Amino acid sequence: MMEEKMRSLTLLIILLHFLVFSTSAATAQTWWTYEELGNAAPCKGIETENGYVHTGGTFNVPGGGCYLAKTNKVTGALDWYQYYPSLFFEQSWGYDLVQTPDGGFAILSTDDMGFGNVFRLIRTNPMGESLWNKLIAPQNQAVAAPYYLVLFSPDSGFIMGGRNDGGIIMARTNKYGETLWTRRGVARESIYRSMEVRGIITKTNTIIYLLGLATVDLPTGQSIWRSFLATINAAGQVINKREYVDEWQRMVHLYGQTFFQLDNSGFLIAGIRGVASSSANPVESIFVFLLKTDSLKNELWRKMYFLPSIHSDFYRCGVEKVWQNENTINIAVCFYNSSLFPKGGIITTDLEGNFLNCITYSHPIYTYVSLRDAMKTSDGHAVLAGRSPPAGPPAYVTLLKTPLSGISENSFFSSQFSTLKVFPNPSTGLVNFHLPTGYNSSKVKIYDATGRIVKTFEFQNQFRVKLSPGIYLCETAAETDAKFKIIILGQ
Repeated sequence: MMEEKMRSLTLLIILLHFLVFSTSAATAQTWWTYEELGNAAPCKGIETENGYVHTGGTFNVPGGGCYLAKTNKVTGALDWYQYYPSLFFEQSWGYDLVQTPDGGFAILSTDDMGFGNVFRLIRTNPMGESLWNKLIAPQNQAVAAPYYLVLFSPDSGFIMGGRNDGGIIMARTNKYGETLWTRRGVARESIYRSMEVRGIITKTNTIIYLLGLATVDLPTGQSIWRSFLATINAAGQVINKREYVDEWQRMVHLYGQTFFQLDNSGFLIAGIRGVASSSANPVESIFVFLLKTDSLKNELWRKMYFLPSIHSDFYRCGVEKVWQNENTINIAVCFYNSSLFPKGGIITTDLEGNFLNCITYSHPIYTYVSLRDAMKTSDGHAVLAGRSPPAGPPAYVTLLKTPLSGISENSFFSSQFSTLKVFPNPSTGLVNFHLPTGYNSSKVKIYDATGRIVKTFEFQNQFRVKLSPGIYLCETAAETDAKFKIIILGQ
């Protein structure tokens, strides 16, 4: 029994919940690929009463355009699809999608009016047939990705957002696509060098919540991202805003951030963070983070989950969705056009953000799949939309349906292996090693970035070491290939 416990120590999960994404054969997953749509890429999908509807970009029409397609939620068969060519000269993709009260759809796209891209709102019937197209140019200013669209009650109008000249730009229309107002520089402050919108939620017919990111330049010369959550009224005016600043100033934002409204009890915010050991160094390690707030947007807690695969493609990963269920929280992590990363997965935590497991995926035919969106379904699954192979053309629209529950067959995801805890990690110097009562002593080696052993020690219950700023590799003596990273941040 004790030997088994020591063997389990070779499968270390640090306090930050060390994640390794691997293919799980223990969960039932279904892939659907749609060559009928030709060379195309999805951007956003939603679940309807009897299927999944997704929109994105297609190269099958002159100059490029956007598509809308509906698939059967049981068989995955393609029920119908429609193309919407660009009105002018630029490729016009579908970036976001909502279902309207009459069963039709509204697609947020863009088009070029000569001075840059503007919002394009496409309204369809339940079969995707176009009813009208409207171009919305907020104060004759160009807009840029990422873009978001929501349905706004009580008139079934629309709220849309993007970015412009380093700031956030928003517009509101009625249900016919007629502009009611536009706003530039939403939630902007003088210290912000640039801003992006990362999500929009409508609470009632009077309140809009906007998740954003702002770039702030530090005195050290490093730039960092700050997340913020703003409350906006029906006229587009900011009522209040709260920032969420990282504990370590070395934390910087990478790709992908999203949020979820918890009825009247607050919000969940999830995304990707990068860490540099000093202001002079590039990003060296990345984390998935999860943050919970109360109804007043005050931060209640924050958790991070370490992604161990670090290479030149680390910028191509992101959190696409976060959901709360009755007893768990799910975080959908996707990787974009990356041949080196694993494909990503669905992280499951308890309601306090403590890691439980991760469902991962791998396409049975294509080596690499670029997944760009995720939706939670009514039958307890997630459907992720992407394209395969991402190195096309042609690259085909691909959907993956996967359960949200279960334990990956990789033993890193079993809670019984959360024995040795290393904290804090990242640290500003001091690192604690803790072993629960009942386990034999453990031998530990710590290597610096050059492969030189800088610390070797054996301990029984707990031990503390002090390290200089940098990235270190730690391993147990019981199994030399059981390794994880320790990150020490510079002052």
